[in-house]
Amino acid sequence: MLDYRQLKHLRLLHNLSQTDIAKELDISRNYISMIESHDRIYSQEWHDNYVKTIYTLHMRNIAHANEIEEVKEVVDEPIAEVAKEIEVVEVVKPIVDIPLKKKTGAKKVGRKPTPKGKIK
Repeated sequence: MLDYRQLKHLRLLHNLSQTDIAKELDISRNYISMIESHDRIYSQEWHDNYVKTIYTLHMRNIAHANEIEEVKEVVDEPIAEVAKEIEVVEVVKPIVDIPLKKKTGAKKVGRKPTPKGKIK
């Protein structure tokens, strides 16, 4: 059975966050933090689930990375072929030249002046 420092090291070695493991185990992130800082004692069963979860998430991340690479390869090939076939076209000017409306100055709206000595 690994001690609390080794559990943390194992998690960090596989680039996993406490949140990742907490979601998978359906526990709070704070509980994992307490285990890794030796504030809580854990059972053999909990330890085994924790380690199994780390390896499960790690394998899932590897599989996901491989899928992304495969998709990139599949997508890049047709794009390169299509890019060779694209013809550059000159920019076409519009047929009708419609002038834009001129901006009109808006009148300033403010308070009306009051006669001296009167307060509104």
